Amino acid sequence: MSVPTYHIFSGVFLHKDAAWIDSVEGLGVANERMNALGREKPGPYFMFSTDRNDFFTIDTSITADSTPQIPQRSSPLGTGV
Repeated sequence: MSVPTYHIFSGVFLHKDAAWIDSVEGLGVANERMNALGREKPGPYFMFSTDRNDFFTIDTSITADSTPQIPQRSSPLGTGV
């Protein structure tokens, strides 16, 4: 069984300001990397794997009522993943 590659982006999925940051192998490593990026520079991030059709988002933007977020599995383009 191969380890899936996850592509990590800053910004909001399908918005023109989204920018590729990194690719890493494994969900755990990708999750740690995305959270570290969010701590270094708060804001929205997303990651996906074409190997597993997985898609996760997180928004670490600081607001008055912010609470820590856990990456959420999402369904890009209505795929129902």
